[in-house]
Formats: sequence, C-alpha cells, structure tokens
Amino acid sequence: MAVYLGIDVVREGHLLPLAKMALLSPLPRGWDIYKDDAGEPFYYHRLTQRTSYRHPADEHFMARVQQERAQFARSAQDGAAARSSEPWLDLVDSDGRPYWFNFRTGQRVREAPPFYVPYLPSASHPNPSPLPAVPESPATNLLSANPSPLPPHFAAGASPAAWAA
Repeated sequence: MAVYLGIDVVREGHLLPLAKMALLSPLPRGWDIYKDDAGEPFYYHRLTQRTSYRHPADEHFMARVQQERAQFARSAQDGAAARSSEPWLDLVDSDGRPYWFNFRTGQRVREAPPFYVPYLPSASHPNPSPLPAVPESPATNLLSANPSPLPPHFAAGASPAAWAA
C-alpha cells in the first residue's frame, strides 16, 4: 500500500501511518464492493452508479501523502521535524499482540523503539479517520459475504510486506 501511495518506506517513515490508515479505511457511504467475472474486486457507488477498480478513498490518501510530505519538509527546514522519519510502524500480530516493525532494517520488536513517535496528524489534517464508517451487512460487504483472498488493500491481518506493497 505504501508503494502504491508513492511512499518510500525506507526514507519516509513518517508517512507509513498514512499507508496503514489507507489500508484499513472503510468504504465511504454509498459505496459497495463486488467482484467482476475474472474475480477482481471493484467498487460501485449506488447513487451515481460510478464504478472503479480503485478504492474510493485512494485519491484522498494520495493527496494526504503529498500534503504530509510537504508539511514534513517545511518542519525539517525549520529545524523542527514533526516526527521521526525512522520507518517504524506499529502493527498487531495474529494473536492480537502489538509489535513494531522497521521497514529499513526488517527488525521486529515488542516494545516501542527509542525515538518512536506515534502518528500525530498535522494541524491541517487533525482527523486521523477522515472517512465515515459504513455499517456492515452481508448483502453489501464483500468481505463478510465472501472470504476468498483479496488484494492487500483488504487484508487487515496482512504482513509488513503487504503494508509496503
């Protein structure tokens, strides 16, 4: 997801939480997910009848990446970078236990690493969950209706490699 959003996982650790948010973002209101004849997921907006093979929130997160990148660059120029750019990201293993993964070194630790600063939205984007949640129902949610494998965008329990892909 990070690469898809244009994030360099080694050099732009401060942007990794946005990739995580994008990966876990719910569908905005009015959107449903279906599979085409080839089994590929696509999105359909009930009101506008628009279809897309891209998650409806992708453009939002691509813009957020650009904005946060610019904000970080300004902070670095001012000598007060908002957060560490070391590429650590907090994740949860299959047993529900938290851990931190470093995308540069491949290191995985159970305690927050030194200098790790959790994601804090910039002043221009104070809401870490900008998209409204959509109630799940088997009729409209492909994830609950069909447990077949989906791309990393849908894999909540994905490995660190999927976060970066």
